[in-house]
Amino acid sequence: MNMSELPDIPESALIQIPVLENQFAVINYVYLKDGYFAPVSGGEKKLDQDCMTAILADRLEIAPMNGNGNGNTPIGGLFQEIPLFFFNETGWLQSSNGFYFVDPYAMRGKIHGRKYLIAVNPDNKMYLWQDGRVEFLIKENHTFHSGIETAEMQDQEFVDMGPYYLMRTMLDGILSDKKLHDSLTDGD
Repeated sequence: MNMSELPDIPESALIQIPVLENQFAVINYVYLKDGYFAPVSGGEKKLDQDCMTAILADRLEIAPMNGNGNGNTPIGGLFQEIPLFFFNETGWLQSSNGFYFVDPYAMRGKIHGRKYLIAVNPDNKMYLWQDGRVEFLIKENHTFHSGIETAEMQDQEFVDMGPYYLMRTMLDGILSDKKLHDSLTDGD
């Protein structure tokens, strides 16, 4: 996305997050009453951009509380809105959408009011995903390792992994850029 497409946002509040993986298979899950999560193909996603634009909401005089930034993200329809990043939980709690780092390798997200967490172990590249109903361990190549339900679920209940792919794309991109990562995790 060209920065000039966001005329109402000061340049100091815009960040570019590298997109490291431009094509991947989307796998969702269906919970089965025996505690098993069955994979369901969500098709292939192809992202046309090498980076995505996000907004540092804490650098705006008035942070947009609805989280819709100033339009759609330019990446293949996977993201509905321009992501908002906060330096800490305080601003994040006031917004219906947004993200912040709880530690250098863990990011909380809120998408349309639902809360998520993604974290990575930098030594073994195993990802932890929580969506309020499930907790999954996912390998670096997006392969499901294990999962448990953390809230009561119905047989055949669908687990949409779209938020995982969004947050995973952002987390991996931010971790690949030391300066960007340090600015988001240190609050500089």
